[in-house]
Amino acid sequence: MPKAQPHSRLIQEIAGIFLIGLGSLLFLALVSFDPRDVDFFTSTPNEVVSNFIGPAGAYVASGLVLFIGIASFLVPLVMILGGVGLMLYPGNIDYRFKAIWLVLFMACGAGLLQMFPNFFSFDGVEWPGGLVGYALNDKLLTAFMGRAGAVIVLGVGYFVSLILLFELRPVELMRRGLAWYQHYQEAREQERYEMADPLERVELERKKLEAQERKLRKELAKQGKALEPMPEPSKARTTPKVIDTTAPAPAPLPPAEAPKVEPPTASLAPAQAEPEPLKDKPRRGKVVEEKSLKKENDPPTRPSYENYHLPESSLLLANDGAGHSPATKADLEANSRLLVDSIRQFGIEVTAGDITRGATITRYEVYPAPGVRVERIAGLEKNIARAMKAEKVNILAPIPGKDSVGIEVANSSKAKIVLRDLFESEPWTHTKARLPIALGKDVYGSVLVADLADMPHLLIAGTTGSGKSVCINCVLLSLLYRFSPDDLKIILVDPKVVELQVYNQLPHLVVPVVTDPKKVLIALRWVINEMEKRYQLMARAGVRNIAAYNGRPVKEKQPEKLDLEQSLEKGAEAEQPAELPGMSTPKEEEMPNRLPFIVVIIDELADLMATAAADVELAIARLAAKARAAGIHLIIATQTPRAQVITGVIKTNVPCRIAFQVPSALDSRVILDENGAENLLGKGDLLYLPPGSSKLIRAQGAFVSDDEVAKVVDFIKAQTTPSYEAEIHQKLSKGGGGEAEELSEDDQELVLKCWEVMRQEKRASTSMFQRRLRIGYNTAAWITDWFEQKGIVGAKDGAKDREILVDIETYDIEQHF
Repeated sequence: MPKAQPHSRLIQEIAGIFLIGLGSLLFLALVSFDPRDVDFFTSTPNEVVSNFIGPAGAYVASGLVLFIGIASFLVPLVMILGGVGLMLYPGNIDYRFKAIWLVLFMACGAGLLQMFPNFFSFDGVEWPGGLVGYALNDKLLTAFMGRAGAVIVLGVGYFVSLILLFELRPVELMRRGLAWYQHYQEAREQERYEMADPLERVELERKKLEAQERKLRKELAKQGKALEPMPEPSKARTTPKVIDTTAPAPAPLPPAEAPKVEPPTASLAPAQAEPEPLKDKPRRGKVVEEKSLKKENDPPTRPSYENYHLPESSLLLANDGAGHSPATKADLEANSRLLVDSIRQFGIEVTAGDITRGATITRYEVYPAPGVRVERIAGLEKNIARAMKAEKVNILAPIPGKDSVGIEVANSSKAKIVLRDLFESEPWTHTKARLPIALGKDVYGSVLVADLADMPHLLIAGTTGSGKSVCINCVLLSLLYRFSPDDLKIILVDPKVVELQVYNQLPHLVVPVVTDPKKVLIALRWVINEMEKRYQLMARAGVRNIAAYNGRPVKEKQPEKLDLEQSLEKGAEAEQPAELPGMSTPKEEEMPNRLPFIVVIIDELADLMATAAADVELAIARLAAKARAAGIHLIIATQTPRAQVITGVIKTNVPCRIAFQVPSALDSRVILDENGAENLLGKGDLLYLPPGSSKLIRAQGAFVSDDEVAKVVDFIKAQTTPSYEAEIHQKLSKGGGGEAEELSEDDQELVLKCWEVMRQEKRASTSMFQRRLRIGYNTAAWITDWFEQKGIVGAKDGAKDREILVDIETYDIEQHF
């Protein structure tokens, strides 16, 4: 017995192969059948048989065609399928019944083909269904039952014999086909879900859940059950509060009781013991009496700021509240109910939360029911805006640090926030920030006072009219209200010429406002050199940052050492000149007692990037990476927040950012690395990214008019005249060749390298310097122009190399340094 089963399996496989081969021969014979190959169909047969299988194939094919006509093709098809079945599906088969069903299958097929003679037929063959089809259809069924009855009888017999022959299950086949179609549809839905954006995914999830809910309801209805309603939201929440941050603030304290403002240098002193003079300091507007700020080593031409007065808040306009109509509590609660009803219309169960009315927007909080995805609420932004009749709606899903969803709706009338309110607020007067700047108020009415020293650099971006320039004015006035020219130096870069010209006479300026984009690099290089000098000073003093440097104890015997060394110099005139160049100890006498902060403000970065993108980006990156400890801070502003302007290098080194209204979500992602700024309302509405945090703060920026700025500047410049840094002022005052006449050490080294390349190659061109030294085009072109100005090479002549006008073997290039 164990051997019988494998033996029968082998015989079955051999029989399957035999049937497949026989069916293939028969199929080729039928395909190449020509009635002229057999003299039965024609009186002039072909001399050479054209059938693929030869005379045998021609006679077998003619016999099949004569008996069953075109149905002959079913014979090889059944044989091939039967052979495959024998090989793949072993088992006992009752061939007696299979033969009966096969005969019935062939006969019904021949009868059906006989009813449609025009469908297909062989040339010279009279009956498409052969003798069997002719007898069964024409003589029997059609004669007794008519054409319609014959079609029904033959069709039913054909399909029944087909099912019995191949053991098919029609219902099972339909189920499998339906299951395959459903699987295909699910695969397409999954592909759509993976390619969709987040909002489309939320919508697809919603539709999927609704379909599942309908299906579940139908199944429960068949079982006589009903779907339980969703549980009501928890009633344990506290009663929603209505907070109006635009309500009038309490009257400020009288001047006698107003808290005293610590001077800007107080935070630089050691925290253990405050110097006595600081305790007797008057508030803003009084005389700044800090004798320690006077630099003993300053040249006598520098003006003294001992009697300098900080500006008073009375120079700024007070908030009169004109044009603002406050909303009542009933109105806010009615809007909250309308908002909740609008969300419930989409099948999302929420409950109302707190209401906070800010200067520009009102934030309505809602609590989703258990099991509700916040993404579903986030996808209703446009529908909520339509229901609330709002200009724009911004949805925070969820509010950072809370379990609620915030829906921010624009107010019909905006409340003005003036800079004077911020300067008279407690957060400003009691701030411990080293470089405080007043930005505005957030949604909850809190005053935003940032510390530029902690940022340490700031990026401001927004379209025209969004409030960017006003924000820069607020930052500048914040610094001017806190620092005297001894404690703060400012460099202003204004390629648009008209934005910052009002500050041109400030004594805080290192140089006049820089308006030529080609000269900005000179200012940035001076700042870089100043940074390196400060690092050298801090290294000699043994401190790590400017706060420790300014807070270090001052040596009292320093003047005596200076007199002693001066007397030694007079007694050793012969030896001293040879030793001075290599000695570093006398430089320690020139160490200033204090170093002021330096703030560089660039009003439009796009113009600079269009002029010299590589050099500007490199300078900004170098300053942003190292200047914090040296007390140097950058504020960069632009109204074109594109990736070509705000590059990845700049974004990496400037982590603190303020975004005003932008036209698209792409611009918002360039500034903040996320969406949101495209939903702002303009006119000071901003998003603030604090240093060391990923949480965006929405706020309304403070407003200060041009007249107020002019009053403050006039008050300051009336006290003293500007004292510019001679080195950089001289370079900027020169013409186009001013930069080339006096080179820094790095520039001298680069010029010497280019000179060595010229000596080796015996030619000069900008592209050659680029390739050999691997420098940028702007730098290589600048060096080529420098050689031309010094008469070393000739003028440009198309694409040719520059003509060398000197003997490069004997010429001394260092005479120009």
